[in-house]
Amino acid sequence: MVLLPNSLLKRTTELEFAGEVVDADASTGFAPGDKVAGFVAPDTHITKRRGALAQYIAVKPAEIAKRPDSLTPNEASGVIGVALTAYQALFEVAKLRQEPDQFVFINGGSTSVGMYAIQIAKSYGIRVAASTSAKNAKLVEELGAEVRASCLCRGLVPDASISHQVVDYTVAPLHQTLAERYGSDKFDAFIEAVGMEDTLLYTRCESYLKPGGTYVACGPKPTGFFSALGFIWDFALRPRWLGGTKRRFT
Repeated sequence: MVLLPNSLLKRTTELEFAGEVVDADASTGFAPGDKVAGFVAPDTHITKRRGALAQYIAVKPAEIAKRPDSLTPNEASGVIGVALTAYQALFEVAKLRQEPDQFVFINGGSTSVGMYAIQIAKSYGIRVAASTSAKNAKLVEELGAEVRASCLCRGLVPDASISHQVVDYTVAPLHQTLAERYGSDKFDAFIEAVGMEDTLLYTRCESYLKPGGTYVACGPKPTGFFSALGFIWDFALRPRWLGGTKRRFT
C-alpha cells in the first residue's frame, strides 16, 4: 500500500498540522478563530483516508490543542506527533513508571523524538542517558541526559566545556560501549529514536538492558533486501534457544 501513489489511493497525506478553527460546535471547547495545532490519528488516516496536507481538514476535538502565542504555526506543527511518539514509547510501550530508580537510554538524543523523550522522562523523575553527535552533545546534556555514549563523526573533538566523557563510535561499536559503561547499571528501557540501522544494538542488548526491560524501536530502517531478511530473523523469528535475544522488542 505505501508503494502506491496517493492519486491511486485517493488519500490526503501527512499527519501533523497547525491552523485556525473556521467552524466548531460549542460543545467541543473550540471556537472560530482559535489558533490550534494537531495530529491526525493514524488509524483514521488509513481507514478514512484523512490527512493534514489540505487547505481545510475536519478533525475531532481530541486531535487538536490550542496553540500558544509563543509558537509559530511551523513550530507548533512539528510538536504534537513527535511528542506523542516519545510519550507512547516511554509509558505505553516500555511501560516505565514515575519513579527515580527507572533508567532509560535514548539512542539519538538530538533527534526530534529523542529530544522530547529526554524532557518527558526527566519531567517524570526518570533517569536518562542518551547518545548524540559531538556538535549536539551540549544540547542533549542541557535537556537532562547523561551523555555517556555518542555517535561522533570521525575526527570531531568534543567540546571541552561538556562535563562528561564522550565515546566515538568509530573507536568502538556503540553496543560494546554500552555494555562496558552500563553493564552493572542496566537500563529499564531502550528507546531507538534513530532507526534500526544497527541491529546489534538489539541482539546484544542483554548486556545493558535489564531482564524484563523493553527495547522500543520508533522507526526501523533496515536497508537492502538481505538486510531486511536479517532484520526479520533477528527481531521476530529467531527463537531464544537459537540465540534469540532474551529481551522484549516492540
